[in-house]
Amino acid sequence: MFIIRGYPRCGTEMLRTALDSHSKIRCHGELFNDKYAPQLESMGITRYLQSHKLSATDGLVLSAGPTSGNEVVQAATKQLLSSAETLAIPMIAIQRRDLLRLAASDVIARTTGVYHVYLHEKPNRTTHTLVMTPPQLCRAVDHARRAFDSTSVLYPWAKVVMYEDLVRDWEDQLNDILDYIGVDHELIGAMTRRQEVRRIQDIVHNYAE
Repeated sequence: MFIIRGYPRCGTEMLRTALDSHSKIRCHGELFNDKYAPQLESMGITRYLQSHKLSATDGLVLSAGPTSGNEVVQAATKQLLSSAETLAIPMIAIQRRDLLRLAASDVIARTTGVYHVYLHEKPNRTTHTLVMTPPQLCRAVDHARRAFDSTSVLYPWAKVVMYEDLVRDWEDQLNDILDYIGVDHELIGAMTRRQEVRRIQDIVHNYAE
């Protein structure tokens, strides 16, 4: 089993769908969130993971932190991360260098309600102009920075992938990830795309602030 670890809006879903399209990999979404709290509470984390029949080359996304979700989800997340540390479970940590864009992307998604769009659908381009106050942006960037900095310190064996490198050099970056997981190379592609593609300064009308 492997874990995709990342801060929301940093490309975890893009990477998950790409890896899931590999013939030897099943990559689940976020199995540790409030939606699955009843199963986690009744089954316990071990039986819960066993129910998904995860093989050595199967993965899941863990983008929520150990303080996110209700108490059951928090406890399960902490237990999984503790096991990852003890057993050195393969972890792909996806991060973004451009924290300003990440923060803006997060606010755009929450404002429009659109987080990702599947390729077989036509995305509706939003005409909404986003207003981000400097304190709001600073809080979002600070949150992203703490998530950005912690992964390689806490999980030194993890495979760290930069979002910008992934989209710029897709095939080589994916091949490195497949080598880390231990499966053969295949040409695979992501199933999602960004909803908002305009420049930040065209979206945030008080960009100069």
